[in-house]
Amino acid sequence: MQIPRRVRIAFREELVGWYLRAIDDLFQAEGFRPGPDNPAVSGERRSRVEQYYSAVDWDSPDETSRVLRVFEEVLAGTDNSEGRQNLIALLQRDGFEVDDSGRIRRPGSETLAGLIERSDLPTGVRVQIDRMEKSLESDPEATIGAAKELIEATTKYVLDRRRPIRCEERRPSGAGSVVTSPAEDAMVYSRLMTGSKPIAGRRGHCIAISPALGA
Repeated sequence: MQIPRRVRIAFREELVGWYLRAIDDLFQAEGFRPGPDNPAVSGERRSRVEQYYSAVDWDSPDETSRVLRVFEEVLAGTDNSEGRQNLIALLQRDGFEVDDSGRIRRPGSETLAGLIERSDLPTGVRVQIDRMEKSLESDPEATIGAAKELIEATTKYVLDRRRPIRCEERRPSGAGSVVTSPAEDAMVYSRLMTGSKPIAGRRGHCIAISPALGA
């Protein structure tokens, strides 16, 4: 979703009271460089903000996410509490969410952080989900790394709760169900979590995760 023009103008007007160096620091910290001058606006600071705006691809989720991070810094650095509340109200009117820490969320987006806030997941899982959320749009490689560690943390959580994995065991008289050991659980669960094919091995084919037998 694009950031509405009226929201961009409101933040531009808030930045009129900032030093030029501070405006440059805000945008350049997110990887933006100023574009050509915009003669349609008056004032050095308005022109500087519009220069940065002109260099943004407003259809790019990555670039608009970085602009929202600039806006978060503006909210954090605004001394005028009334002005800050007016900016937040404008964002909310266009469907954005602003949490207590000043983070801006896109309309209708379910965040990873929001998911774990409503759950009883252990600390290890929460840490990896938080890492994924923070790097999701800015650092895909870090997100992949966090996803792998999330699988390991989730596996440990499952093993701590001792939910064995039911497998098919090849027997001369036919297939039957067995319960794996904790060490086998860790390997099998990781494969199942990543959508791998059933695992052939000493135990046969592991096909599903189930509660402890007889529990």
